[in-house]
Amino acid sequence: MDTLEDIVRIRRAAEILWEHWQGRTKLDALPEAVRPRTRAEGYAVQREVQACSGQRLHGWKLAATSIPGQRHIGVTGPMAGRLLANRTYPPGAELSLAGNGMRVAEPEFAFVFAHDLVPRATPYVTAEVLDAVAALHLAL
Repeated sequence: MDTLEDIVRIRRAAEILWEHWQGRTKLDALPEAVRPRTRAEGYAVQREVQACSGQRLHGWKLAATSIPGQRHIGVTGPMAGRLLANRTYPPGAELSLAGNGMRVAEPEFAFVFAHDLVPRATPYVTAEVLDAVAALHLAL
């Protein structure tokens, strides 16, 4: 993922996703030529979508945290997703589902961290992650 061609391909994938997000149009799949080939490239596309948005990162969402959930969407492990600042709302905010193609709101657990867990060579153990959590909230 270090070549100029890869960088351009990843940027184009993000632009296509951003255009559809802003236009509220559905996209069956990214064109094969720009489709991420690895999980790392998928995360790079996410980073570029954030850049297209001009928004700051507010937090992270985890998906496919269970084996049945992973099977349901055809992945081999949990996936992280970026939450952008302009897509978060204060407690009690009223939200419309008018633009929600699935017409559902999925309850989530939202963890507020007391400090960052910076990338490192060795995985964090459960106790280290729990020690970093400052609060737990319900979220949609």
